Amino acid sequence: SLFLLALGGGALWLILGSDPVSVEQEILADPEQSELNVVLPPEEMETIEPPVTPTSKLSIEVQPDPVQVRPKAKAVPAPVIDVPAVEEPVLEEPVLEEPVLEEPEAAPVTTASFSFQGDAQNVWLQSTSGDLFSPGKVPPGHYRVRASFGEDSQVVKEVDMVVGKHIIFKCQRALRICQ
Repeated sequence: SLFLLALGGGALWLILGSDPVSVEQEILADPEQSELNVVLPPEEMETIEPPVTPTSKLSIEVQPDPVQVRPKAKAVPAPVIDVPAVEEPVLEEPVLEEPVLEEPEAAPVTTASFSFQGDAQNVWLQSTSGDLFSPGKVPPGHYRVRASFGEDSQVVKEVDMVVGKHIIFKCQRALRICQ
């Protein structure tokens, strides 16, 4: 036999022994009147079981599972977290110093110098070791002054050259001298 159970618009078919069994249940036309659509606050939430109407025609009692109605979730704001402020480092502006331009220290003078004027073709200083120096810088020391007036050079004078001193020889061809 076949058993039909209608619950809230649905139906359940059961196959039972040989005797047919019918179950009747009232179906509400307006779902707003049903107790299953009631929404309760969380503190009043309870298990709601649909009513069972026993009939004399039904020998098997069927109990549906309890239905829990939960309220819609409410939006909860995120917790406020107090973050301590971080101090920004204070950057001091660099102090730019004007570069100090120092005069380079003059190298110590270790030489003497000479030049010539007059009508001599050239003048040289000859050291005691025989080295010849043209006009310009020379090491300090004792020298013979050699002059050329158009022919071979000749010694015209002797001189001591002192560090840092400059000597200008004035030469005269007619007298063959340099002073």
